[in-house]
Amino acid sequence: MYPKLFAASGIPYGELVEDAIQGAVLAYPNVEIPCYTIMPNHVHLLVILEQDGPMGASGPTLGMVVRSIKTRVTRAVGHPVWQEKFYDHVIRNRDDYLQIWHYIESNPSKWAEDIYYDGTCSKPITIKES
Repeated sequence: MYPKLFAASGIPYGELVEDAIQGAVLAYPNVEIPCYTIMPNHVHLLVILEQDGPMGASGPTLGMVVRSIKTRVTRAVGHPVWQEKFYDHVIRNRDDYLQIWHYIESNPSKWAEDIYYDGTCSKPITIKES
């Protein structure tokens, strides 16, 4: 699938989140997640929805993909661990794509500045295609 660049074992539920992300890609053949970062208290995903039907209607929605990830983790943990909603941004061109990719890739370097950082969690996990 995607290369593991860091072990997810240092983040609470990190391995479950990683499995859920990769499970979403397997469950939805028209979905790619070429880059993601699992932070100790949130996740960043770059999701590509390939729409190949008439008027792009045959693939899953972003909401369906996010819901599948959240549901899989919640069931494995046994209680909710996610906020109800999620933030999304439509990427409209290559520059925007590269900017978002860079944001996802560099976000772990800002973890120590997060208001929820307590110094006890290990480094965040960034996975990307090689």
